[in-house]
Amino acid sequence: MKTKLFNCFIAHNNLHELKFLGSLFTWCNNQAGYSRIYARLDRILANHEWLDQAPSYQVTHLARCQSDHSPLLLNIKNQDPPRRKPFRFDNNWIHLEECRESVANIWTCDNTRNPMHDLSHKFHMLKQDLNKKCKGSSQRIEKDITNTEEEIRQIEANEFNTHNSYQGWTKLRTLYNKQKALLRQNTTFLAQRSRMQWLQNGDCNSKFFHNMTKNHRHNNRINHLRDKNGKLLTDPIEIVLKLPTLFLIYHKSQTRERKDRKYNTMERKRREWEKETENFISCQK
Repeated sequence: MKTKLFNCFIAHNNLHELKFLGSLFTWCNNQAGYSRIYARLDRILANHEWLDQAPSYQVTHLARCQSDHSPLLLNIKNQDPPRRKPFRFDNNWIHLEECRESVANIWTCDNTRNPMHDLSHKFHMLKQDLNKKCKGSSQRIEKDITNTEEEIRQIEANEFNTHNSYQGWTKLRTLYNKQKALLRQNTTFLAQRSRMQWLQNGDCNSKFFHNMTKNHRHNNRINHLRDKNGKLLTDPIEIVLKLPTLFLIYHKSQTRERKDRKYNTMERKRREWEKETENFISCQK
């Protein structure tokens, strides 16, 4: 019951546990044998406002020594070094004339190279062209929404004083449709950023989407890494420099393991076939 109430408190206040380095458990009853019990009673929780102010941090579970609880050390670091973001297609770009023109122009280019290389080259050219012409369009939607709502507010405030009510009503309906379209585009943009595809109906939930985006960034952050020599890296710049090398080492090891498993499977089948052949020959004799 107490655990359920505590989890409800965490969810109600939008608190999130920070990732940590060290022992999985933070408490031990310090008894011997089968009576020894471990648990993770101590945690560091933070809300979205704190994560915005401290984007880079390190939580370490220190040694218990003579105590039954592990001290928790929170180290707030400087901002992570700037890094190049991967290309991501914005779903709102399909509504832009520039996007349709870029796709049409690049896809009509005739090349005599290998078809697969030709397709890859077109994707590369399209990515550069879309980044140049369409990037940043979704970020301007919120400003357009604010300006449109301000126009609506002014017309609604003066609609009783205007002599030509039909003209004002026509303009107001146009602004209503524009606002609705902008809100729909903004919801699409926020949903794509937060990778939440299951919310189909309801209001815009812009705050919800912003919070989910922060959660993904918080969970995907790499705060520490061990190199091939077992050294623990916590500096963001060192992690960025070492990560490609460690990935290649891991990829090669996985490839080698797959080859070894494939070879062992073939060798096992070969021995089974030889044994069956020997049994067949012995039966014939």
